[in-house]
Amino acid sequence: MTKDEIKQLLNKYKSPVKRKEFKKYWTNFLQIIVDRDNFNESHLKNFEVLCNLYVEYDRMTFFLNDYHDREGTYSYIAEGRHGTQIKTHPEFTERQKLLSEIRQYSRLLGIVLDKDTTMKPDDNEGEWK
Repeated sequence: MTKDEIKQLLNKYKSPVKRKEFKKYWTNFLQIIVDRDNFNESHLKNFEVLCNLYVEYDRMTFFLNDYHDREGTYSYIAEGRHGTQIKTHPEFTERQKLLSEIRQYSRLLGIVLDKDTTMKPDDNEGEWK
């Protein structure tokens, strides 16, 4: 697709959110969504959710990396009635859930990850190489 065609596409399907970080994902994936054979404008709402998930994932990753750089770990020590416990930050678990949701929405919208396209069953399955 040429730059003019991409501009026309972005004008036709404007980003519903004006934040720069959101628009980055909207711009990068919009062509893939629109080029699908069964594209319907109702898919754009799911696409908006996917872009928001990516933005939230980036924010969580930034937080965790910043914490890891300062503390050297993704966990913390908590004192309670059961004694001292080492716990993982809830943000780490939430980030993993976000990643799972990103994968689900990507599949739903037909955005296939490289891993999904390159890992095909081998014709000589079961044979040693």
